Amino acid sequence: MSDSRRSPHRVALPAPVHVTPDSPGMDDRDTLAPLDLRRMFGVLRRRLRLVALVWALITGLTILHIVRREETYTTTAVIRLRDTRGALTSGLGASPETDRLGGPQVSPLLSLVEVLSSRSVAGTVIDSMPVLRIRTDGLPLEMLDGVSIGGPSTQDSLSLAFTAKGVIVAGTRDSSAVPYGAPAGHPQFRVTILRRPEIGSAQLMLVSRDQAITELLRNLRVHPRENTDVVDVQYSAGDSVMARAVANRLVNLYQSSNAEDAQQESHARRVFLERQLREADSALAQA
Repeated sequence: MSDSRRSPHRVALPAPVHVTPDSPGMDDRDTLAPLDLRRMFGVLRRRLRLVALVWALITGLTILHIVRREETYTTTAVIRLRDTRGALTSGLGASPETDRLGGPQVSPLLSLVEVLSSRSVAGTVIDSMPVLRIRTDGLPLEMLDGVSIGGPSTQDSLSLAFTAKGVIVAGTRDSSAVPYGAPAGHPQFRVTILRRPEIGSAQLMLVSRDQAITELLRNLRVHPRENTDVVDVQYSAGDSVMARAVANRLVNLYQSSNAEDAQQESHARRVFLERQLREADSALAQA
């Protein structure tokens, strides 16, 4: 018999790693070279024109953004739903406000928000304030008065120059200066400049009625206050006077309409009560 012996299992060990000064296993603090400031400034000097060009471009764009940025003014007007109607009806009706406006399922506040945000109401504001159809390049709208426009779809422009004697309208037959406070322009587009502005000239652009309505609604925010009968009407514009005028005009339109409706309702109730009294007197007389 042959003697068979099992040889022991040999395991290969990895070769030892010898760390040298250039080995990546060393600490980075020991291998980083000192910062060469002279070389860095040399690179910047060779790229000086490019650096100056980028800096000038960024500075110019920043200044242009600041100069052309338009300030926005926001005015908030407040409407209380029951004030006008309640004062004028003087308690003649016993039914609550929700009953008069369509029943308990109808929200008067939300209905008011929808009405004030409608194109119909915005169109009424534009028609009563035609200056809202004018776009200027630096001339405040508050300096315009007596705006006369040919029609709702009219789109036109006026080039005005402001002198000590008055306003000169470019492109017209009469090139003489129109005194401040007098209408200037042509039959389809006339404006009155109240006083001499600080700028020397201006371009007035007339947009269509439909475009003016769209822009008005874009700058209008109408929202009710929670758990109240108050609605806030906010309007934003580049002119503080116009922002306040538009917000107040919306409130005045609502108050006028609401007062007229309340007067009609009060009159109808008074007629009804008088008829009931006459019928009651007639019934008593016959008895």
